[in-house]
Amino acid sequence: MNITAVLAGGGGGDDGGGSGWVAAGGDFSDVAVWSLSDATLAALGEEEQQKKEEGGDGGGGLSEKNGMDGALATRLRFPGGGGGGDCVLALAFLARPLLLASGTNDHKLRVWRAGVVGGAAAAAAAAAATAGSGGGGGGGWGADVVALSESADLGGWVTSVAFANGQDDAAAPFVIVAAGTAGADGSVQLLRWLRGSADSGGGAGGGGGDRIDLLAVVRLGCTVAWCDFVSGRGALLATASADKLVQLWRWSIDADGTAALVPCAAFPAGARFGSPDGVGGQGDVHCRTGDICIGDEAGRLYCLAVEVD
Repeated sequence: MNITAVLAGGGGGDDGGGSGWVAAGGDFSDVAVWSLSDATLAALGEEEQQKKEEGGDGGGGLSEKNGMDGALATRLRFPGGGGGGDCVLALAFLARPLLLASGTNDHKLRVWRAGVVGGAAAAAAAAAATAGSGGGGGGGWGADVVALSESADLGGWVTSVAFANGQDDAAAPFVIVAAGTAGADGSVQLLRWLRGSADSGGGAGGGGGDRIDLLAVVRLGCTVAWCDFVSGRGALLATASADKLVQLWRWSIDADGTAALVPCAAFPAGARFGSPDGVGGQGDVHCRTGDICIGDEAGRLYCLAVEVD
């Protein structure tokens, strides 16, 4: 089992996200989520102490008992997942509404929404959506119904996903998402997640009526290793790609739904971003200044101040 994406998130407020959680994905065809509730941390602490008493150094990791198939993890399944060979390459989190997005090598973006309501039918859907969790916590993910929606084929491995910043409405009817894809037809894509009926339940593939629509695509002809929205700078999206460029894009959506991604700045790096197998090349954006920190394949670390007219 190889882990290719890890993400930590805070609680989701009214969505029941708990005190926080950690998500991980890899070549096991689904996403595992651990709650960071007091109960979970206490159980992990007891396990660590037991290891030390048995003569070990603790190890600092999750055992088989509390690992991805353990009692503390919630497994969010893909439709037909658990052996289909799909690999999770990217994860992204939004607190309000409580959403978790994944990008995979089956060319799709998936979004899970926690906290869907709907009575007995929804409870049954929750059990299907979290099959294999062993009854685990996972905060809002394990306790509530989880609605799953997925995009159409995006034309390549989905190596990076990001939610637009400035969204803080638990009842938001839609959320803007960006995705980067790998390969000779690699692209940066702008999508929109649309909330369905909260009373129609969730479950794998059902999504409670949630859906993901493609708004705009710019094909770069190489792998897009990373994308993220730039905080505090308006409608800006940053990307890093195998052609050794960090680029900024202005994104817009007209009243009629017409969307655009327009390049507005670029930084030439000394080496490519990301590896041929679709991993690596990830960056981060400062939550207040919007400045970018990212490393290239040659081991250089860049700290880039964002200045756009």
